[in-house]
Amino acid sequence: MWQISWELFKHNPLQGYGDHNFKLYLDAPWISSFASIEARETILHNGPHNELLANLLRSGVMGGISVIGLFMVPLTVCWRNRDVEKSKYACRLGLAYITSLVLCSLSSEVLTFKYTSSFYGLVIAGISAQIISAQTQLSRD
Repeated sequence: MWQISWELFKHNPLQGYGDHNFKLYLDAPWISSFASIEARETILHNGPHNELLANLLRSGVMGGISVIGLFMVPLTVCWRNRDVEKSKYACRLGLAYITSLVLCSLSSEVLTFKYTSSFYGLVIAGISAQIISAQTQLSRD
């Protein structure tokens, strides 16, 4: 499924295909030459089972950039503030949470559903608030 997704992305990297508009291309020779009928049916109904590939397929390059940003921006903030005494526990929690989601996103679409993306946003907002609060207290001292 990952190879099918990558080949489809290379065929239309800027726009993507939306949710299931790649169905017409699954029988193309450049896909059917390596993918079985079962694999093509599986990707059509279940997606690629990878957060990055799913968004590359769905939205093209901008979808891939958005997924990388969703993980890398909070990860960078937590990493840079991991040694600040008043926010080190929040940063460690953030690093562990984001790293686990990145690992889970290799075999599943973790931010596709509304409830999982809402929970991710809520956790990141809470951790960010603790980091900002610690920085504000440091600047007062």
